[in-house]
Amino acid sequence: MTEDLEKKLIEHNEKKLSFWTKRGTEWKLVYKEEYPTKSEALKREKWLKSGVGREYLQNILSEK
Repeated sequence: MTEDLEKKLIEHNEKKLSFWTKRGTEWKLVYKEEYPTKSEALKREKWLKSGVGREYLQNILSEK
């Protein structure tokens, strides 16, 4: 979750963020959602990181 998506993507690629994103290379945006409140965004992020949420994302991305 972020309020500045472009900045966060740059930080991921410069390996300035968490342990988990430092291991990747050349991150690119493939999917995004927008929510009116931080609490709604965090709730959705938590769900997307669950098993069901990951499956949902894989289905969406396989259609592209």
